[in-house]
Amino acid sequence: MTVFFTETPDLTPRPEPIDLNALLRPQLFSKHGSPDIEPTILRCLTTALTNELSPALCRRWLIANAEPPIVTACSSAPRWFRLVAACRQYLATTNSEEGEQARRFEVARRMVARVTSPLPAGRLSWQREVNARVALTIIAMRQLEQGFTSVRISGGYLATQMNLARHSATVLLKTMEKDIRWIRRVGARHGALKWKQPHLAGPTGAELRDRAWEHAATIDALASGNFAQDPLAEVLASVAHPAWSYSQALAAEGSEKEVRILGPRAWIALVHERAGLPDDSGLGLTKAAVRKTKRSLLAELPEAFDTDGDLVAALDEKALATGALVYRAEKERLWLVEAAETARLLKEFKAMKAARVVARRAVGAVLRKAEHNEGVLGPIPHDVSALPAWASAAAAHFNGTVDHLGDRELLPFAREMLAEHVAAHGHDSAKAEKVAGFVFRVAA
Repeated sequence: MTVFFTETPDLTPRPEPIDLNALLRPQLFSKHGSPDIEPTILRCLTTALTNELSPALCRRWLIANAEPPIVTACSSAPRWFRLVAACRQYLATTNSEEGEQARRFEVARRMVARVTSPLPAGRLSWQREVNARVALTIIAMRQLEQGFTSVRISGGYLATQMNLARHSATVLLKTMEKDIRWIRRVGARHGALKWKQPHLAGPTGAELRDRAWEHAATIDALASGNFAQDPLAEVLASVAHPAWSYSQALAAEGSEKEVRILGPRAWIALVHERAGLPDDSGLGLTKAAVRKTKRSLLAELPEAFDTDGDLVAALDEKALATGALVYRAEKERLWLVEAAETARLLKEFKAMKAARVVARRAVGAVLRKAEHNEGVLGPIPHDVSALPAWASAAAAHFNGTVDHLGDRELLPFAREMLAEHVAAHGHDSAKAEKVAGFVFRVAA
Protein backbone atom coordinates (compact mmCIF):
# COMPACT_ATOMS: atom_id res chain seq x y z
CA MET A 1 0.00 0.00 0.00
CA THR A 2 1.32 3.40 -0.95
CA VAL A 3 1.22 6.17 1.63
CA PHE A 4 1.21 9.77 0.39
CA PHE A 5 2.44 12.70 2.47
CA THR A 6 1.83 16.36 1.81
CA GLU A 7 4.92 18.29 0.84
CA THR A 8 4.20 21.13 3.26
CA PRO A 9 2.46 19.81 6.35
CA ASP A 10 0.34 22.30 8.31
CA LEU A 11 2.36 23.06 11.42
CA THR A 12 0.11 25.90 12.60
CA PRO A 13 -0.55 25.40 16.32
CA ARG A 14 -4.16 24.54 17.00
CA PRO A 15 -6.05 26.78 19.41
CA GLU A 16 -6.58 25.49 22.90
CA PRO A 17 -10.03 23.92 23.35
CA ILE A 18 -12.49 26.10 25.26
CA ASP A 19 -13.56 24.86 28.69
CA LEU A 20 -17.35 24.97 28.41
CA ASN A 21 -17.83 24.51 32.15
CA ALA A 22 -15.66 27.53 32.95
CA LEU A 23 -17.36 29.56 30.21
CA LEU A 24 -21.05 28.76 30.66
CA ARG A 25 -21.48 27.71 34.30
CA PRO A 26 -21.08 31.30 35.63
CA GLN A 27 -23.91 32.35 33.30
CA LEU A 28 -26.07 29.43 34.36
CA PHE A 29 -25.76 30.32 38.04
CA SER A 30 -25.32 34.10 37.77
CA LYS A 31 -25.78 36.03 41.02
CA HIS A 32 -26.90 39.21 39.26
CA GLY A 33 -28.86 37.92 36.26
CA SER A 34 -32.49 36.82 36.23
CA PRO A 35 -33.02 33.23 37.42
CA ASP A 36 -35.91 32.74 34.98
CA ILE A 37 -35.61 30.10 32.27
CA GLU A 38 -35.36 32.15 29.08
CA PRO A 39 -33.02 34.89 30.45
CA THR A 40 -30.70 32.15 31.71
CA ILE A 41 -30.64 30.40 28.32
CA LEU A 42 -30.08 33.72 26.54
CA ARG A 43 -27.12 34.53 28.80
CA CYS A 44 -25.52 31.19 27.96
CA LEU A 45 -26.28 31.56 24.25
CA THR A 46 -24.85 35.08 24.14
CA THR A 47 -21.65 33.92 25.83
CA ALA A 48 -21.34 30.94 23.47
CA LEU A 49 -21.92 32.92 20.27
CA THR A 50 -19.59 35.70 21.44
CA ASN A 51 -16.86 33.07 21.80
CA GLU A 52 -17.64 31.67 18.31
CA LEU A 53 -19.22 28.46 19.60
CA SER A 54 -22.17 26.88 17.84
CA PRO A 55 -25.67 27.04 19.36
CA ALA A 56 -25.84 23.24 19.08
CA LEU A 57 -22.81 22.85 21.35
CA CYS A 58 -24.35 25.25 23.87
CA ARG A 59 -27.63 23.33 23.69
CA ARG A 60 -25.95 19.99 24.40
CA TRP A 61 -24.10 21.47 27.36
CA LEU A 62 -27.29 22.95 28.83
CA ILE A 63 -29.18 19.67 28.47
CA ALA A 64 -26.34 17.87 30.27
CA ASN A 65 -25.79 20.40 33.06
CA ALA A 66 -28.85 22.58 33.63
CA GLU A 67 -31.90 22.16 35.87
CA PRO A 68 -34.92 20.20 34.51
CA PRO A 69 -37.00 23.30 33.53
CA ILE A 70 -34.12 24.62 31.39
CA VAL A 71 -33.52 21.15 29.93
CA THR A 72 -37.20 21.00 28.93
CA ALA A 73 -36.99 24.41 27.26
CA CYS A 74 -33.83 23.45 25.36
CA SER A 75 -35.38 20.17 24.23
CA SER A 76 -38.25 21.99 22.53
CA ALA A 77 -37.04 22.76 19.00
CA PRO A 78 -39.43 25.70 18.28
CA ARG A 79 -38.62 27.39 21.60
CA TRP A 80 -34.87 26.81 21.24
CA PHE A 81 -34.63 28.18 17.70
CA ARG A 82 -36.73 31.21 18.69
CA LEU A 83 -34.22 31.96 21.46
CA VAL A 84 -31.28 31.47 19.08
CA ALA A 85 -32.85 33.90 16.59
CA ALA A 86 -33.45 36.46 19.36
CA CYS A 87 -29.86 36.12 20.54
CA ARG A 88 -28.44 36.53 17.03
CA GLN A 89 -30.58 39.61 16.46
CA TYR A 90 -29.42 41.09 19.78
CA LEU A 91 -25.75 40.53 18.92
CA ALA A 92 -26.25 41.95 15.42
CA THR A 93 -27.74 45.20 16.74
CA THR A 94 -25.66 45.64 19.91
CA ASN A 95 -22.74 47.35 18.19
CA SER A 96 -24.74 49.02 15.44
CA GLU A 97 -25.96 52.59 15.33
CA GLU A 98 -29.56 51.38 15.61
CA GLY A 99 -28.66 49.29 18.64
CA GLU A 100 -26.99 52.22 20.39
CA GLN A 101 -29.99 54.45 19.74
CA ALA A 102 -32.33 51.77 21.10
CA ARG A 103 -30.25 51.53 24.28
CA ARG A 104 -30.28 55.29 24.74
CA PHE A 105 -34.03 55.39 24.23
CA GLU A 106 -34.61 52.66 26.83
CA VAL A 107 -32.32 54.36 29.38
CA ALA A 108 -34.17 57.67 28.93
CA ARG A 109 -37.56 55.95 29.07
CA ARG A 110 -36.87 54.21 32.38
CA MET A 111 -35.39 57.32 33.96
CA VAL A 112 -38.18 59.70 32.92
CA ALA A 113 -40.86 57.26 34.07
CA ARG A 114 -39.35 56.89 37.54
CA VAL A 115 -38.29 60.49 38.12
CA THR A 116 -41.74 61.90 37.26
CA SER A 117 -43.80 59.24 39.09
CA PRO A 118 -44.70 59.47 42.79
CA LEU A 119 -43.56 56.86 45.30
CA PRO A 120 -45.99 55.28 47.78
CA ALA A 121 -46.55 57.53 50.79
CA GLY A 122 -44.09 56.93 53.60
CA ARG A 123 -41.71 54.87 51.48
CA LEU A 124 -38.84 57.33 51.98
CA SER A 125 -38.34 60.58 53.83
CA TRP A 126 -38.75 63.64 51.63
CA GLN A 127 -35.02 64.37 51.67
CA ARG A 128 -34.06 60.82 50.67
CA GLU A 129 -36.71 60.74 47.94
CA VAL A 130 -35.56 64.05 46.46
CA ASN A 131 -31.92 62.95 46.54
CA ALA A 132 -32.84 59.59 44.99
CA ARG A 133 -34.52 61.31 42.03
CA VAL A 134 -31.49 63.53 41.52
CA ALA A 135 -29.09 60.58 41.79
CA LEU A 136 -31.08 58.44 39.34
CA THR A 137 -31.02 61.25 36.79
CA ILE A 138 -27.25 61.66 37.24
CA ILE A 139 -26.75 57.93 36.65
CA ALA A 140 -29.03 57.95 33.60
CA MET A 141 -27.29 60.97 32.06
CA ARG A 142 -23.96 59.18 32.49
CA GLN A 143 -25.48 56.15 30.72
CA LEU A 144 -26.62 58.37 27.87
CA GLU A 145 -23.23 60.06 27.69
CA GLN A 146 -21.32 56.77 27.49
CA GLY A 147 -23.89 54.88 25.42
CA PHE A 148 -24.03 51.89 27.77
CA THR A 149 -26.87 50.47 29.83
CA SER A 150 -24.54 49.88 32.80
CA VAL A 151 -22.05 52.44 34.13
CA ARG A 152 -19.52 52.68 36.94
CA ILE A 153 -20.74 54.98 39.71
CA SER A 154 -18.86 55.21 43.00
CA GLY A 155 -19.95 56.92 46.18
CA GLY A 156 -17.17 59.46 45.67
CA TYR A 157 -18.32 60.35 42.15
CA LEU A 158 -21.96 60.75 43.21
CA ALA A 159 -20.91 62.81 46.24
CA THR A 160 -18.99 65.16 43.94
CA GLN A 161 -21.95 65.60 41.60
CA MET A 162 -24.47 66.25 44.40
CA ASN A 163 -22.27 68.01 46.99
CA LEU A 164 -22.79 65.25 49.55
CA ALA A 165 -20.51 63.46 51.97
CA ARG A 166 -19.12 60.28 50.46
CA HIS A 167 -20.81 58.10 53.09
CA SER A 168 -24.17 59.78 52.41
CA ALA A 169 -23.80 59.14 48.68
CA THR A 170 -22.94 55.48 49.30
CA VAL A 171 -26.00 55.09 51.54
CA LEU A 172 -28.10 56.76 48.84
CA LEU A 173 -26.97 54.19 46.26
CA LYS A 174 -27.91 51.42 48.68
CA THR A 175 -31.32 53.02 49.24
CA MET A 176 -31.97 53.14 45.51
CA GLU A 177 -30.93 49.51 45.14
CA LYS A 178 -32.58 47.90 48.17
CA ASP A 179 -35.50 50.13 49.18
CA ILE A 180 -37.01 51.36 45.91
CA ARG A 181 -35.21 49.15 43.36
CA TRP A 182 -34.48 51.94 40.91
CA ILE A 183 -31.00 50.61 40.15
CA ARG A 184 -29.44 47.15 40.07
CA ARG A 185 -25.84 46.16 40.70
CA VAL A 186 -24.25 44.31 37.77
CA GLY A 187 -20.63 43.99 38.85
CA ALA A 188 -17.64 46.12 39.75
CA ARG A 189 -14.58 47.49 38.01
CA HIS A 190 -11.55 49.36 39.38
CA GLY A 191 -13.08 49.71 42.83
CA ALA A 192 -16.41 51.20 41.64
CA LEU A 193 -19.70 49.33 41.35
CA LYS A 194 -21.49 49.07 38.01
CA TRP A 195 -25.18 49.93 37.97
CA LYS A 196 -28.06 49.74 35.52
CA GLN A 197 -31.74 50.58 35.62
CA PRO A 198 -34.03 47.54 35.84
CA HIS A 199 -37.05 47.08 33.59
CA LEU A 200 -40.29 48.94 34.27
CA ALA A 201 -41.88 45.90 35.87
CA GLY A 202 -43.51 44.88 39.12
CA PRO A 203 -46.81 46.06 40.63
CA THR A 204 -46.35 49.62 39.33
CA GLY A 205 -44.82 48.64 35.98
CA ALA A 206 -47.93 49.45 33.93
CA GLU A 207 -48.28 52.88 35.56
CA LEU A 208 -44.61 53.63 34.93
CA ARG A 209 -44.88 52.63 31.26
CA ASP A 210 -47.96 54.84 30.85
CA ARG A 211 -46.15 57.73 32.49
CA ALA A 212 -43.23 57.27 30.09
CA TRP A 213 -45.51 57.59 27.06
CA GLU A 214 -46.93 60.82 28.47
CA HIS A 215 -43.43 62.27 28.12
CA ALA A 216 -42.51 60.69 24.77
CA ALA A 217 -41.12 63.98 23.42
CA THR A 218 -38.83 64.30 26.45
CA ILE A 219 -37.56 60.75 25.99
CA ASP A 220 -36.85 61.37 22.30
CA ALA A 221 -34.94 64.56 23.12
CA LEU A 222 -32.82 62.81 25.75
CA ALA A 223 -32.10 59.80 23.54
CA SER A 224 -31.09 61.97 20.58
CA GLY A 225 -29.00 64.38 22.66
CA ASN A 226 -31.02 67.43 21.55
CA PHE A 227 -31.92 68.49 25.08
CA ALA A 228 -32.93 72.04 24.17
CA GLN A 229 -35.81 70.85 21.97
CA ASP A 230 -37.88 69.82 25.02
CA PRO A 231 -38.31 71.92 28.21
CA LEU A 232 -38.33 68.94 30.59
CA ALA A 233 -35.38 67.26 28.88
CA GLU A 234 -33.40 70.49 29.31
CA VAL A 235 -33.96 70.42 33.08
CA LEU A 236 -33.18 66.71 33.41
CA ALA A 237 -29.96 67.09 31.42
CA SER A 238 -28.82 69.95 33.68
CA VAL A 239 -29.01 67.85 36.86
CA ALA A 240 -25.22 67.76 37.42
CA HIS A 241 -24.68 71.47 36.78
CA PRO A 242 -22.66 73.01 39.65
CA ALA A 243 -25.24 75.78 40.09
CA TRP A 244 -27.84 73.35 41.45
CA SER A 245 -25.74 71.82 44.21
CA TYR A 246 -22.91 74.30 44.84
CA SER A 247 -24.47 77.79 44.62
CA GLN A 248 -24.03 79.44 48.02
CA ALA A 249 -24.66 82.82 49.61
CA LEU A 250 -24.54 84.39 53.06
CA ALA A 251 -27.46 83.39 55.28
CA ALA A 252 -28.14 87.04 56.18
CA GLU A 253 -26.54 90.43 55.80
CA GLY A 254 -23.54 90.65 58.09
CA SER A 255 -23.54 86.89 58.72
CA GLU A 256 -20.56 84.69 57.97
CA LYS A 257 -22.67 81.55 57.57
CA GLU A 258 -23.14 80.35 53.99
CA VAL A 259 -26.25 78.49 52.86
CA ARG A 260 -27.14 76.68 49.65
CA ILE A 261 -29.25 78.81 47.33
CA LEU A 262 -30.78 76.31 44.90
CA GLY A 263 -30.13 72.68 45.80
CA PRO A 264 -31.95 69.46 44.86
CA ARG A 265 -35.33 70.78 46.04
CA ALA A 266 -35.16 73.60 43.50
CA TRP A 267 -34.29 71.16 40.73
CA ILE A 268 -37.19 68.88 41.72
CA ALA A 269 -39.56 71.86 41.78
CA LEU A 270 -38.52 72.80 38.24
CA VAL A 271 -38.98 69.20 37.07
CA HIS A 272 -42.45 69.31 38.64
CA GLU A 273 -43.21 72.57 36.84
CA ARG A 274 -42.04 71.53 33.37
CA ALA A 275 -43.54 68.04 33.60
CA GLY A 276 -46.94 69.65 34.25
CA LEU A 277 -47.58 67.52 37.33
CA PRO A 278 -50.47 68.26 39.72
CA ASP A 279 -49.73 69.85 43.10
CA ASP A 280 -50.53 66.63 44.98
CA SER A 281 -47.74 64.86 43.08
CA GLY A 282 -44.83 66.72 44.62
CA LEU A 283 -42.14 64.11 43.88
CA GLY A 284 -41.24 63.95 47.57
CA LEU A 285 -42.32 67.48 48.48
CA THR A 286 -45.64 68.55 49.99
CA LYS A 287 -47.95 70.97 48.18
CA ALA A 288 -46.79 73.81 50.40
CA ALA A 289 -43.13 72.88 49.90
CA VAL A 290 -43.56 72.78 46.12
CA ARG A 291 -45.14 76.26 46.06
CA LYS A 292 -42.56 77.71 48.45
CA THR A 293 -39.63 76.21 46.53
CA LYS A 294 -40.98 77.50 43.21
CA ARG A 295 -41.28 81.01 44.67
CA SER A 296 -37.69 80.84 45.92
CA LEU A 297 -36.49 79.52 42.56
CA LEU A 298 -38.32 82.31 40.74
CA ALA A 299 -36.54 84.86 42.92
CA GLU A 300 -33.09 83.31 42.50
CA LEU A 301 -33.32 82.09 38.89
CA PRO A 302 -36.27 83.66 37.03
CA GLU A 303 -34.95 82.31 33.70
CA ALA A 304 -35.85 78.80 34.91
CA PHE A 305 -39.53 79.47 34.22
CA ASP A 306 -38.92 80.79 30.71
CA THR A 307 -39.23 77.70 28.51
CA ASP A 308 -38.01 79.70 25.50
CA GLY A 309 -34.87 80.86 27.29
CA ASP A 310 -31.49 79.18 27.68
CA LEU A 311 -31.52 77.38 31.03
CA VAL A 312 -27.88 76.26 30.81
CA ALA A 313 -26.69 79.82 30.16
CA ALA A 314 -28.65 81.05 33.18
CA LEU A 315 -27.16 78.30 35.34
CA ASP A 316 -23.67 79.20 34.10
CA GLU A 317 -24.18 82.82 35.19
CA LYS A 318 -25.51 81.74 38.59
CA ALA A 319 -22.58 79.35 39.11
CA LEU A 320 -20.11 82.10 38.22
CA ALA A 321 -21.78 84.65 40.50
CA THR A 322 -22.03 82.35 43.53
CA GLY A 323 -18.65 80.65 43.28
CA ALA A 324 -20.22 77.27 42.52
CA LEU A 325 -17.56 76.49 39.92
CA VAL A 326 -14.80 77.03 42.49
CA TYR A 327 -16.52 74.92 45.15
CA ARG A 328 -17.14 72.13 42.66
CA ALA A 329 -13.55 72.18 41.39
CA GLU A 330 -12.20 71.95 44.95
CA LYS A 331 -14.55 69.05 45.75
CA GLU A 332 -13.42 67.23 42.61
CA ARG A 333 -9.76 67.84 43.49
CA LEU A 334 -10.25 66.38 46.97
CA TRP A 335 -12.13 63.41 45.50
CA LEU A 336 -9.33 62.71 43.02
CA VAL A 337 -6.74 62.88 45.81
CA GLU A 338 -8.81 60.49 47.91
CA ALA A 339 -9.34 58.16 44.96
CA ALA A 340 -5.61 58.11 44.23
CA GLU A 341 -4.83 57.32 47.88
CA THR A 342 -7.44 54.55 47.90
CA ALA A 343 -5.94 53.08 44.73
CA ARG A 344 -2.46 53.22 46.28
CA LEU A 345 -3.60 51.46 49.45
CA LEU A 346 -5.43 48.84 47.40
CA LYS A 347 -2.32 48.23 45.32
CA GLU A 348 -0.20 47.88 48.47
CA PHE A 349 -2.71 45.47 49.97
CA LYS A 350 -2.70 43.31 46.85
CA ALA A 351 1.10 43.30 46.79
CA MET A 352 1.22 42.39 50.48
CA LYS A 353 -1.32 39.63 49.93
CA ALA A 354 0.68 38.24 47.00
CA ALA A 355 3.90 38.38 49.05
CA ARG A 356 2.15 36.57 51.88
CA VAL A 357 1.07 33.78 49.54
CA VAL A 358 4.65 33.38 48.26
CA ALA A 359 6.07 33.43 51.79
CA ARG A 360 3.62 30.85 53.12
CA ARG A 361 4.32 28.63 50.13
CA ALA A 362 8.08 28.74 50.83
CA VAL A 363 7.63 28.12 54.55
CA GLY A 364 5.17 25.31 53.89
CA ALA A 365 7.67 23.50 51.68
CA VAL A 366 10.33 23.63 54.43
CA LEU A 367 7.94 22.46 57.14
CA ARG A 368 6.57 19.59 55.07
CA LYS A 369 10.08 18.43 54.19
CA ALA A 370 11.09 18.40 57.87
CA GLU A 371 7.90 16.71 59.10
CA HIS A 372 7.83 13.95 56.51
CA ASN A 373 11.51 13.02 56.81
CA GLU A 374 11.79 10.86 59.92
CA GLY A 375 15.57 11.09 59.80
CA VAL A 376 15.31 14.85 60.26
CA LEU A 377 12.31 15.54 62.48
CA GLY A 378 9.32 13.33 61.86
CA PRO A 379 5.60 14.10 61.94
CA ILE A 380 3.93 16.12 64.69
CA PRO A 381 2.71 13.68 67.38
CA HIS A 382 -0.96 13.52 68.30
CA ASP A 383 -0.08 12.56 71.87
CA VAL A 384 0.22 15.61 74.13
CA SER A 385 2.91 13.96 76.25
CA ALA A 386 5.14 13.46 73.20
CA LEU A 387 4.75 17.04 72.01
CA PRO A 388 7.49 18.64 74.23
CA ALA A 389 10.13 16.22 72.96
CA TRP A 390 9.10 16.91 69.35
CA ALA A 391 9.22 20.68 70.02
CA SER A 392 12.75 20.41 71.44
CA ALA A 393 13.87 18.40 68.41
CA ALA A 394 12.22 20.92 66.10
CA ALA A 395 13.92 23.83 67.87
CA ALA A 396 17.28 22.09 67.52
CA HIS A 397 16.61 21.35 63.85
CA PHE A 398 15.51 24.88 62.99
CA ASN A 399 18.30 26.54 64.99
CA GLY A 400 19.66 28.75 62.25
CA THR A 401 16.33 29.06 60.43
CA VAL A 402 17.74 31.43 57.85
CA ASP A 403 19.65 28.52 56.37
CA HIS A 404 16.39 26.59 56.00
CA LEU A 405 14.03 29.39 54.96
CA GLY A 406 16.47 31.63 53.14
CA ASP A 407 15.09 34.85 54.63
CA ARG A 408 14.70 35.95 58.26
CA GLU A 409 11.53 37.88 57.28
CA LEU A 410 9.81 34.51 56.82
CA LEU A 411 10.01 33.74 60.56
CA PRO A 412 6.57 35.23 61.40
CA PHE A 413 5.02 33.10 58.67
CA ALA A 414 6.90 30.06 59.99
CA ARG A 415 5.46 30.58 63.49
CA GLU A 416 1.98 31.09 62.07
CA MET A 417 2.05 27.99 59.85
CA LEU A 418 3.65 25.74 62.47
CA ALA A 419 0.90 26.73 64.91
CA GLU A 420 -1.68 25.78 62.27
CA HIS A 421 0.03 22.41 61.69
CA VAL A 422 0.18 21.61 65.42
CA ALA A 423 -3.49 22.58 65.89
CA ALA A 424 -4.44 20.41 62.92
CA HIS A 425 -3.00 17.40 64.79
CA GLY A 426 -5.56 17.70 67.57
CA HIS A 427 -3.88 20.16 69.95
CA ASP A 428 -5.62 23.29 71.23
CA SER A 429 -4.70 26.62 69.66
CA ALA A 430 -3.04 28.04 72.79
CA LYS A 431 -0.67 25.07 73.06
CA ALA A 432 -0.03 25.18 69.30
CA GLU A 433 0.97 28.85 69.45
CA LYS A 434 3.18 28.15 72.46
CA VAL A 435 4.99 25.34 70.62
CA ALA A 436 5.48 27.49 67.50
CA GLY A 437 6.79 30.37 69.57
CA PHE A 438 9.23 28.09 71.39
CA VAL A 439 10.54 26.47 68.21
CA PHE A 440 11.15 29.65 66.26
CA ARG A 441 12.03 31.85 69.24
CA VAL A 442 15.07 29.66 69.82
CA ALA A 443 15.84 29.73 66.11
CA ALA A 444 15.63 33.51 66.01
